[in-house]
Amino acid sequence: MHSDQRLIRDAERWFRSQGLPWIARDNRIRTVLFRILPLLVFTLTFITMFRILVAATQVFRNEKTADGIYADPGLLGLLLVFAVASAGVITWLFRKFRDRIDTPNWAVITVPLVIGFLAWPLLAALTASEVNWQAIQSDLILTASLFMIIYVVTWAGIGSMIWWALKKTFGGFGHFISLATRALPILLTLVTFLFLTSDAWQIGSALTLSRLGGISLFFYGTLMLYHLTRMPEELRSRKLDFNPRAIRVACVHTPLFEWASMTNRLAGRPHSLRQRENVNLLLVLIVMQQIQAMFLGLLVFLFFLLFGSLVLPDTVVAQWVGEATHATPLFGFDLGLTSELTKVSILIAAFAAFSFGIQLINDAQYREHFLIGMLEELERVMLVREAYLRLSEEIREAPSPTEVTMPIPAYPATPAVSKETRGTRGTRSKTGSYARSAS
Repeated sequence: MHSDQRLIRDAERWFRSQGLPWIARDNRIRTVLFRILPLLVFTLTFITMFRILVAATQVFRNEKTADGIYADPGLLGLLLVFAVASAGVITWLFRKFRDRIDTPNWAVITVPLVIGFLAWPLLAALTASEVNWQAIQSDLILTASLFMIIYVVTWAGIGSMIWWALKKTFGGFGHFISLATRALPILLTLVTFLFLTSDAWQIGSALTLSRLGGISLFFYGTLMLYHLTRMPEELRSRKLDFNPRAIRVACVHTPLFEWASMTNRLAGRPHSLRQRENVNLLLVLIVMQQIQAMFLGLLVFLFFLLFGSLVLPDTVVAQWVGEATHATPLFGFDLGLTSELTKVSILIAAFAAFSFGIQLINDAQYREHFLIGMLEELERVMLVREAYLRLSEEIREAPSPTEVTMPIPAYPATPAVSKETRGTRGTRSKTGSYARSAS
């Protein structure tokens, strides 16, 4: 029974690694605390190092606020790298020792970190020269809200969905090259003529960065709504055969392979998908499409930054926009970029990403290379899910140790006593037993 429970936990961990955490049936509080540790360590490390940098700038730079840190991209980048490295080390230790330490013990380790995370505004106030209780109250509310966001994100498994989509997009070099070489030339053919028109430069240069961000979000939001209407059709069009052989083949290289190879419980009517599982399948597909579209948009943005800086002189751009160009340094370095070039590149990249997201479903070539393979992987996970549910049923149907009854030994019946011997007294023999004597 203990090995079966461990097998269930390993299978649930495997589902989370595949971007489908809502298939797992265990979302208890201590299990969420078990999974929240890396993200909690990252946030705590970032906050602690940020407070240290603020204190250092107050001492060495004689600054009373953190504006100097916000304006220094080098410090912020170093801080972010250190926090990511700390979270990476904790994640590595977490994966190395999670099978040796039970989940309740991990929860005991995580609870003090949660308390420290929620109480850090009070701890910071103890070290401050002046105590501002109004600022402490706002920091406590902000910290509690941040923890609730971290908890909900971990409970819902949003991080595992995004991580799976990132692994599928950038994990395989072949897929990365295919995505860049097959989709990028077609997108550039569609949008390069826009880049070389004066109207695009006049519109782009007149927009602020905040409005450009809003336009980009509008494109991605529209694309998400389109995927929400089309992806359910893609899922319904796929037909699965839940025969025992297909389930055993799908369980290869999963924690359930050994059990599926020996059991005879795989035959029968398959389990229907719950509503949350359907939503999980839909979400992981949409997240994957959005990440691929964002990646193509980033490639288009970088291409036009390079192309524009090489092909278009500042005099031509100034003639198009009707005013002199404005140089834009990147991380403090002058790379010859202008704000007009940056804005136009952002605008065209957002449109290119939107166009790619639409073609990803409608174009047969794009579907073959970027969508069909993903759907086949999700079908395999559905077959493994069937084995997982059959194992869960087997564990539930097995008798628990408290239900096992010990057999009661049968004692010989007491012999009947006759009327003649009923009133006699017993005399004890030398051996200690009683003997009946007739009167």
